[in-house]
Amino acid sequence: NWEHFWLNEGFTVFLERKILGELAGPEEGEAVRQAAHLNGLISLKYAIEVFGEDNPLTALNVNLDGVDPDDAFSSVPYEKGSTFLFYLETLVGGHPCLTILTQLYSRACIQKASHPKCSSIISNHISQVLK
Repeated sequence: NWEHFWLNEGFTVFLERKILGELAGPEEGEAVRQAAHLNGLISLKYAIEVFGEDNPLTALNVNLDGVDPDDAFSSVPYEKGSTFLFYLETLVGGHPCLTILTQLYSRACIQKASHPKCSSIISNHISQVLK
């Protein structure tokens, strides 16, 4: 549902930027990826300024009860989702992060993905990686 929109769009943006980095090659790849991420953070900052810092529509996982999803549409789920995954990658490392994302993707293909399910999978993997 629309409340879990970030799961699709945040993952897509994160993976697009990883692909951009790979296409740029080993010398420039990470710089290209980080530049794209920085541009996304600028977009996110602007969206939060427009909505208002305390607006619930700027949350990663929004509650849309009584809210038209069109009113909530912005770069927030794209960029907050991607930023969360970028943070996760810096926390656990590139390969463990891809393992987590692969498991999340596999489960999402089989069953409906939701924020609580994904949070549980991420928490379990992080605790294993950081042991």
